[in-house]
Amino acid sequence: MIFIVAAAFSFFLFAAAKDSFPGLRNNTPKAMAKKTVKLTVTAYYKPLPNQKKYATGSYRGDLRLNGSGRTFSGKEASEDFAAADITILPIGTVIKVPGHKVVQVEDTGGDIKGEKLDIFMGSGDEGLKKALEWGKKKLAVEILLK
Repeated sequence: MIFIVAAAFSFFLFAAAKDSFPGLRNNTPKAMAKKTVKLTVTAYYKPLPNQKKYATGSYRGDLRLNGSGRTFSGKEASEDFAAADITILPIGTVIKVPGHKVVQVEDTGGDIKGEKLDIFMGSGDEGLKKALEWGKKKLAVEILLK
């Protein structure tokens, strides 16, 4: 009986808060519409010791530029992840990048400020090659979930 009363009271509090804060009403996945925005999309990778080539000329330089492969959210970097300015695209935002794939924001970057997205391309020489081939592009990306 106590459980039922507590559950009913919790539901009442949530319903009251929902009416007091209009933003809560529109936060259901059903209410979130897809949105297309223009972003500058670049690429990064995880440098490994003893690569044949480094973007900066050294392993340490590439580590400073690209990070160690651990994301801001604490996860191991993956080609399904991207870095963004989390004041604009919060951790967990899902984005469809034309010419690439659907990625999720899990990282930040020192130079990633404003309307920028940095997609992860892998590790070592292969990751560097993909990142350099990607370059810098201004794209209309689709935000699937924010």
